Amino acid sequence: MRDQFRNFLLLGWKASSKIYADANPLLHLPGEGKLWESWKTAFELADNKASDYGKKFRNTYTYLYFFSIVAVVFGVLNIGLNLEGPLKIIFPIGELLSIGTIAWFYWSEKKHDWHKEWIQYRFHTEYLRCLPLICLESPDKVDYKSSGAIGTNERKKLHE
Repeated sequence: MRDQFRNFLLLGWKASSKIYADANPLLHLPGEGKLWESWKTAFELADNKASDYGKKFRNTYTYLYFFSIVAVVFGVLNIGLNLEGPLKIIFPIGELLSIGTIAWFYWSEKKHDWHKEWIQYRFHTEYLRCLPLICLESPDKVDYKSSGAIGTNERKKLHE
């Protein structure tokens, strides 16, 4: 349903962009071609990056929960089976490896800060989603170079 609504809005923008193409200078940015193509490319890129970072963030926490369960299972089996001899060390080693994997995933997420990137690109995408409607409503008040909450360095990453 979301895609149908998006296509409905974009069809209106596609049709109206042909009407306003000659009258509105914002639709002809110097060196960038028509605003529609520039907007569409920026929107798709930001949407894809937001989706990728969101998946990475959610997958990290899925792995954290999974390895937490594995560590608990190893601990319970160590106590429950009460193995003797050299086999007794297998479950504590498995538990420590699981805890080490949890720490590695946690620090990896904190290092890359996927949640922050996800939120920034999602904000940028939603800003871009509304931009065609804002252009049609009041084209003289649109700051078409603005990128919402994303700073200059992140804006450069969008165009790489």
